[in-house]
Amino acid sequence: MSEGIGGRAKAEGAAPEAGGMPVAVAPSAKRFFLFEYLGEVRRGFAWMRTAPKPQEGILHKVRRGFIKWSKLRKARVGVVVLLVIMFSAYSLFSAQAGSMPVVPGRGPVGPGPTGNAANGTWVGTVSENGNATGNTSALPSRLAALKVTLTWADEPASFGLQNQPDELGLAIQAPNGMNWTVPETTTSPVTWSLADVTADYGAGTWAVNVNGGTMGDITRTGGLPGPCLRCVSDNGNSFTVKFEAAW
Repeated sequence: MSEGIGGRAKAEGAAPEAGGMPVAVAPSAKRFFLFEYLGEVRRGFAWMRTAPKPQEGILHKVRRGFIKWSKLRKARVGVVVLLVIMFSAYSLFSAQAGSMPVVPGRGPVGPGPTGNAANGTWVGTVSENGNATGNTSALPSRLAALKVTLTWADEPASFGLQNQPDELGLAIQAPNGMNWTVPETTTSPVTWSLADVTADYGAGTWAVNVNGGTMGDITRTGGLPGPCLRCVSDNGNSFTVKFEAAW
């Protein structure tokens, strides 16, 4: 038979002719990612240099937009609300901080001439115009140093309320009956130290009396007038007493 549709008949075992599927291109070697990243950065800077500049600067646009916004009624109301919130927060935290003044005490008492020392801590609660008593451990009749530290803190108050400061003080009595007092104050801590270390105070325990004065009530922040359903009276406060002795 003469030529068919496909042209000449291929000889048996002949190789296929080209012209079917395209030749696959070998992939190029992949560059290190850091080099590729630096290349992208360079292209970005080059684009920024060649990009057309805006007719008006960004700062001028922002300034013009801010002036236009400030003339709106919502903007003025928002500024007033923000100032009210800032003033309220300042009043709340300044009043709370002012009701709990703290002064630093002196350093710890070290061993005395004989190399001996004693210390202890006790926690209690004192009511308004009341007292609470604790004792030190047994101490010798002559001491090189004795320090008693009383600390306390007012209870936290809810938002919009203020806890007026509480008054606490100290009364110290030696085994031989000598006594000292520290008047009630709103400042914590209260520290008392033995001034005369040459006297004989008798061997035994020292009585430490915590006196409660006026306990500040929960009131409205800043003492604003008017009814206050959440305001309550304060009838006492917890405290911590620490003594340090050396001989």
